[in-house]
Amino acid sequence: MPNLTKSFHEISLTKDEIWDLAVDSDLVCTYYDEFFYELGNWQRDIMIDVVGGIAGKTVLDIGCGGLRFGTFIMEELANGHYYGVDPYHKFLDFGRKISEKLNCVDKVTLIQSKNCDFPSDIKFDFAMSQSVFTHMSEGQILDCLEKLLPIMKPGGKLVFTYITTKLPHAHHDGRLYQEAMPVVCAYLAGTKILQDFATKHNLHLIEDYTEVPHPTNQKVGILSF
Repeated sequence: MPNLTKSFHEISLTKDEIWDLAVDSDLVCTYYDEFFYELGNWQRDIMIDVVGGIAGKTVLDIGCGGLRFGTFIMEELANGHYYGVDPYHKFLDFGRKISEKLNCVDKVTLIQSKNCDFPSDIKFDFAMSQSVFTHMSEGQILDCLEKLLPIMKPGGKLVFTYITTKLPHAHHDGRLYQEAMPVVCAYLAGTKILQDFATKHNLHLIEDYTEVPHPTNQKVGILSF
């Protein structure tokens, strides 16, 4: 278990217990060291900043992975108010173990999908897409946004992160993680696709929200429905 030195939001699960779950799930990597807590707490903080709190909200976690975000909010949500969507079963299995340990099974619904297959029978106050657009083509990003239109409440917020600079270790066409996650793009050539989408659907877009800076300096955008 790594030595965690920062102060984070307390949950009813120790850092050692989360680490042990990662070991049991064959997911031991830097994902579960201090960075796990730093990013999870950042997502919690920006949700509170953007929508004013956690209790009573319905939350969609796009690309939820191993519930890095969900871990730090699920205890405060009502039953059936957290939905996580991710294409990778190993992460979702780990997320289920987290929800079981936190006695939050009834609060959490996890969906395995590569195509942003969001639930259609619930409206969301808040959606999170943390470092997910960095794994998508522009077409996939637009498909994701289109699928949010009918399920976000009026005034609902999507927080998303993105990169606009091609990374030096990316593939020649800008893609990262090519072997494990095909069809991924490390950066947006520009934000015009986001601007055009917001204009087309009469939504309010903040392209570079700096009030709660991202731990890895990704740009943070907010789309209001």
